[in-house]
Order: sequence, then structure tokens, then C-alpha cells
Amino acid sequence: SLGQIQQDIRNATKLEHLKQVSQDIRQLVQNMLMQEVATEQIIAFISMLKDKLVQRVIEWEFQAVEEQQINYCWVTFASAGRGEQTLNTVQTNALIFNGEGQEHNELMQKILIDAARRVNHILAECDFPFKPHRMLAGNLQGCLSLRQWQVVITQSLTLARNDGTVHADFFDVQAVAGDGRLAERI
Repeated sequence: SLGQIQQDIRNATKLEHLKQVSQDIRQLVQNMLMQEVATEQIIAFISMLKDKLVQRVIEWEFQAVEEQQINYCWVTFASAGRGEQTLNTVQTNALIFNGEGQEHNELMQKILIDAARRVNHILAECDFPFKPHRMLAGNLQGCLSLRQWQVVITQSLTLARNDGTVHADFFDVQAVAGDGRLAERI
């Protein structure tokens, strides 16, 4: 049941628990399809459960980040950013952090990327595949200070104005963990 899966996510202490939760989500969706539950409702449940699973993994892996008191926000883009995840949604995520100078930024970025890579790999084992060309929080281009993100997005919009190509992922962003105000500012 939906309530049981939520409880299992909250209580998960090992990767194996979350792998089982991923299978339980698939089974719940199969049951809902057999009961002819509306597609929009199924997608909403999948998105909510997958967000909670991501939040749980971040809780595990971001302890060093919390100890360093780094102000960050884990965001998702594209279908996850719109709250339209399916069972086969691939990871498209990033980190925004509050920067305080280049040397300090590089240190924060290293700590964040190390934790984010672990999150990305754990999520991949829990039915959240990632593809090399997608933005990931565990990659250098997916872990930027607020100011750097603002520059990237401004450049993307300028390019769109000049040649008509838009990096649409930037328009579908959702804060999943950390300080959501950072996501609002990009």
C-alpha cells in the first residue's frame, strides 16, 4: 500500500531496503493499473514516492555536507521537476550551493560532488537510471554555486534568443532537498 511504502522509505537503513521499495512501487503501480486508476493519479503517486526515496538517500549520504554547514539545494529537472515521473524516469538532477569566493567554492563543490556521486549511484541501483549526457549533481557541470547557475541559465536564454534552441530542462525545476530558496533564485 502507499502508506506502507512511505513508511518503508522512512525506515530504510540499507540499500537493499530501498531496492525492495523500488520493486514495491512497481507492484503498486501494476495494482493501480489493474484497478484502472487514472493515469494522472498514478504519476502523482510515483513522483511523490520517488521524491521521498531520493530524499532518504540524500539524508544518508549528505551527513558530511551537513557537518560542514554547506547551504545547498538538490534539484530535479525535466519530468521529475514537473512532478511527472514514471517508473522509467532517468535521473536529471543538480546541486545549487551558496558560494563565498572561488577557493571556498571549490572546497564546497568537492564535498558536494563526492556526496552527490554516491547518491547518483545508489539511485541508479534503485531503479533511477542515469545516462552520461544527462545533467547529474555528481558531475562538475551539475554542481554549481547560485551565481554560476544564474550565469549558465542567462547564457542559455541568450543563446535561445539568438538561435532558437532552448535548454528546456531549466524551466522544469523542483527543489527536493536542502534550502529550496536557492532553487527559487535561479
